[in-house]
Amino acid sequence: MMSAIPSVLHLLQGLRIGGMEKGTLQLATRARRLGADHRLAVFDSCFRDTDQDFDPGIVPVTFVRRRAGTDFRFPFSLASTIDEWKPQIIHTRNATALFYASIAVQLLKPKPRLIGTFDTYPSHATRSARLATHFASVFADALTAVSDELCSRLTKERWLTRCEVIWNGVDTDEFSPCGLRMGVRTMLHVPEDYILVAHIGRFDTIKRHIDLVKAVDILKSLSIPEFRVIMVGDGPTRSQIQALTAGSDIEFLTSIRDVAAFLRESDILVLCSEHEAAPRVLLEAMAVGVPVIATGVGGIPTMLCANGDTCGIIIPPARPDALANAISKLATSPVLRRRLADRARSRVLSTFTADREWSEYAAIYRRVMYPTTEQRLRM
Repeated sequence: MMSAIPSVLHLLQGLRIGGMEKGTLQLATRARRLGADHRLAVFDSCFRDTDQDFDPGIVPVTFVRRRAGTDFRFPFSLASTIDEWKPQIIHTRNATALFYASIAVQLLKPKPRLIGTFDTYPSHATRSARLATHFASVFADALTAVSDELCSRLTKERWLTRCEVIWNGVDTDEFSPCGLRMGVRTMLHVPEDYILVAHIGRFDTIKRHIDLVKAVDILKSLSIPEFRVIMVGDGPTRSQIQALTAGSDIEFLTSIRDVAAFLRESDILVLCSEHEAAPRVLLEAMAVGVPVIATGVGGIPTMLCANGDTCGIIIPPARPDALANAISKLATSPVLRRRLADRARSRVLSTFTADREWSEYAAIYRRVMYPTTEQRLRM
């Protein structure tokens, strides 16, 4: 009994293409392959298509509609869905899911255990949202965040009563230097000798795509090899960024089905966000062996540094000049690109694997289901 993996309902807003959604599916898929009954419940949008959302594959998905604004009827609908399936644990992702699940479990007998994971800082950072999340966290059996910085911030600012850290991890077999290539250079007519600079992420002001646009303008005045920038993603600021880049060396893709195959054709990955927690795409690039340039925010410095060595170039946020200089440095030095790529791959293999992430979550699932006497006293 103690070794069994409990049944878990993962609760999140939808399956749009993003790091949180990918991480949730990775956990649920691993559990089902091990014979455990893990499922997903989504509440803001049901699965649309594979261009906009992740394919859930072998993971069953239930859609429980939530109305716009604060929907006080939603916890009753959610409780009904939970009662129908009777999972042992509800595992929520971020503040909204935790708030509604904390109410829903109070309506049930027996009550399932409740775990809350935070992949990002809450997007609606109002006082009422913080109080609601703090209230919900009181009822959780475990609370986690994906980086030390995010965990510390959530507890210091009293979003959560307590928190522990489980870093993201990637499948290092899927994301490896060896494997298929996407053919994006052929598709976009990018010559093989051009430096391909990739940016993968939702188009949102926090991602600061504008800094990469400005950096490209700066690079035109520098003596570097021919290059092309490809921005992958969708979101509210995409049309604005596209309007600024007409006739430039920047291409756009809404989505890519095989991120590993795309990264194998890339020479540099850039993340220039003003804040990140522990971006999964950064780990994916590192695992493939793509040298990275990223802003020193959130958990990124920890991800890129170990024992005094860095496996990427860290720059300050909102500094297009620093970004341009970093791209120029990597573009003009194949030796540096190779050295950073090798270090990055080793860093992921030592610390940020999917196996390690799964084992830490599995330990929490078992701990909340089968606590020791000492753990019961701390609850």
